[in-house]
Amino acid sequence: MVENLRKKFVTVTMVLLIATIGILFVAFYHYSSYETAVNKYQIVKWVADNDILLRGDYKNRITALEETGLNPVVGVIIDGNDTVTDIRKIGSGSTDDITQRLIDRILNNTPKSWREASFVYIKKELSDGNRLIVILNTEHRENRIYLLGSLVIFIIGIALLTFVTNDLSRFVTEPARQELEREKRFITDASHELKTPLGAISINAQALEMENGENIHIKNIVSETRRMNSLIERLLTLARLEETSTFESSEFSLSAAVEEISLTYESIAYEKHIDYKYDVQEDINGIGNEDEFKQLVAILLDNALKHTAKDERIRIRLSQDDDGILFTVKNTGEYISESDLPYIFDRFYSSDRENNKGSFGLGLSIAKAIVERMKGTISAENESDGTCFTVEL
Repeated sequence: MVENLRKKFVTVTMVLLIATIGILFVAFYHYSSYETAVNKYQIVKWVADNDILLRGDYKNRITALEETGLNPVVGVIIDGNDTVTDIRKIGSGSTDDITQRLIDRILNNTPKSWREASFVYIKKELSDGNRLIVILNTEHRENRIYLLGSLVIFIIGIALLTFVTNDLSRFVTEPARQELEREKRFITDASHELKTPLGAISINAQALEMENGENIHIKNIVSETRRMNSLIERLLTLARLEETSTFESSEFSLSAAVEEISLTYESIAYEKHIDYKYDVQEDINGIGNEDEFKQLVAILLDNALKHTAKDERIRIRLSQDDDGILFTVKNTGEYISESDLPYIFDRFYSSDRENNKGSFGLGLSIAKAIVERMKGTISAENESDGTCFTVEL
């Protein structure tokens, strides 16, 4: 439990941290890109307003080159038929990124100036009927290297933070772990201590019954003693299931286990006049503790029989496909309240204590613990005609 809590703490912390840093990084990147575009646009506007590219000495205009970095300022002259008649540039960089497709998009843009992808541009009508497009690419190789370097630093930083958060999570959850350990030790110790006096009470009550004959009070003592012994056994089972060090895992036949327990409960269903059928796919194996899995099946079948009335149905199915192993127990005629569904696997939770005096609310908790030890999930839901418990392994 504590280990799962620690993992959730690390996961939530890192997701929030990555999301926050990611949003800030994207915001900074877009702001920086916008600011760069505005600065480069001023250069393009200066070149267009002063007709720099239309002069004979435009190649000697070094001032603009120094301001634009590695990318040249490009002037594209277009005639009345939208045909490129000349391409001029200031700077020694390549004009390969000035494609016909880019020029067509700029010509089709309603604004006469601003941005197209990573380019800033100005469209200008010339006195001879031609048009001039002054274009400057705001991105260059250094930007990509900077972005890649930032990404690498970001990944390294996240890895270091994950390592630190993981260690901090152990420190944060240590008090909870110690408290749970004390609680488990108390349950185990108290259960063992209670077994002896309960055994003595039961033996003495039975001796009194043998000496004095049947007595309603003695019967109550024996009945309640058995009930308390059952509670103690279930508490000890829960404590044992939460001890991962005691988990003995091996491969075994799930098909054989489900069929064996299902067959055991068949006579009980027959006596209660319940339509009881099971469908078990052959040769399905699983990894875990076979005795615990049988206990899981018994808990779900016992629960189904307890909540299924005469002439209703119980359907048991074990199957396997590409998504995994599925074990379901369905019973008709009774539904779990929607308000109770989220809590039915909690310890000591019972939706109807008045009608379930023999139940301690531990059976489904034990079932959940067994499934989790097998790295699976268990759930319950109401269907159109009853309730279905589903185990996925």
